[in-house]
Amino acid sequence: MRKHTLLMTLIAAALLFAACGEKTAPTVSLYDLTRDMCAADHALPSMSSISSSDEKAAELFTYFADFDYEKVDAYYLTYAADGAPFELGVIALKEAGDVKACEDALKAHIEGRVNLYKSYAPDYVPQAEQADVLTEGRYVALVMCKDRTAAGQAFFTFLRAQQ
Repeated sequence: MRKHTLLMTLIAAALLFAACGEKTAPTVSLYDLTRDMCAADHALPSMSSISSSDEKAAELFTYFADFDYEKVDAYYLTYAADGAPFELGVIALKEAGDVKACEDALKAHIEGRVNLYKSYAPDYVPQAEQADVLTEGRYVALVMCKDRTAAGQAFFTFLRAQQ
């Protein structure tokens, strides 16, 4: 009986410790976050968007990044409807440990845009080359616009206000 009681106590303790592990905070509204980032740059043209709430979210995500969609909790990307070098978006990852790989994928996305613009719109190249990839916790942002500083500050301000 004592062995059984001891075993049950150990199992209960193990379950208690497992339940007390670090939990991922709920994902913030990426629509609101991206809206704030866009509002920070007054030079944006007409924008279109894709997000994790779209019917074909996983398929559309490939436009944003070559990254394992299974590791993505949510995403929102807004981009110039006319193909100009304006893209603002955020990816919320399921695990903060995947930030570096996602950051690398967004840098590759930027390089792809630079190469694309070199072939048909050389005037767009400098803005694309100056695009930023920002990280905060398990969030990774792409900032390709004229006022990258203001849009980046909006990213950090919004996320830090949620903590």
